Amino acid sequence: ADGFMPARTPLGFALSKDVLLTLRFKHMKAFDDVQESISRSPAQAGGPGALVVILEAVVDHAADVLEGVGGDLDCLSEEIFGTNAANARRRKPREDGEQLRLVLRKVGRNGDLTSKIEDLLLGMARMLPYVAANAAPYLEAGMRAKLKSLQRDIDSLNDYVTHLTDKIQFLLDATLGLTNIDQNNIFRILTVVSVIGIPPTFVASMYGMNFKNIPEYDWSFGYQYGLLLIALSAIVPIIWFKWRGWW
Repeated sequence: ADGFMPARTPLGFALSKDVLLTLRFKHMKAFDDVQESISRSPAQAGGPGALVVILEAVVDHAADVLEGVGGDLDCLSEEIFGTNAANARRRKPREDGEQLRLVLRKVGRNGDLTSKIEDLLLGMARMLPYVAANAAPYLEAGMRAKLKSLQRDIDSLNDYVTHLTDKIQFLLDATLGLTNIDQNNIFRILTVVSVIGIPPTFVASMYGMNFKNIPEYDWSFGYQYGLLLIALSAIVPIIWFKWRGWW
């Protein structure tokens, strides 16, 4: 299918000595060049030859997709651990969090795409031995050799899928770890601020406004002054959090 995130769609084959029928419900990008390839080589015009060409096209397309995933993961790894990562950490926590969420979504999309390619390779790995065994009378020596080569290619791609899956899991863990570190840094600052405020709060709760020589008692606008302080005590932390990028 076209696009970055292909959808699963069934693909069926009915093979005879001279005819190959394909059953598809959606356009498949791997089939775009199959007709042109068969027209250039008349020896592949029969049913078995056409089947081999289609299977080769599917495997080649899967390899291209996996190569693209590998390139994306390299870019994401550089974004997380590269030389520019230290400068990126100097941004506001809110901006840094948005960037980490974007990286997390990219890692997830690549993981989903790799999983779909893995399912495709699993189906083809089961199909090739079946074709080789049941279509043996129709297959020439060259076609049987191509089927064996396809099987080796699929085995190699499966190994590469395992490598990509491990790398995706590593990047996922690293991204979540960086998110937790940023959150812990914010909580640490808030904890320090709250601990600093505990002793004054304790003293105020013991003595309060229990002294006779408090100047504010004689102020004409003492009550309004107190309300203003209460409002400022709520507004100033909000402004500070916004400025620091914590909210």
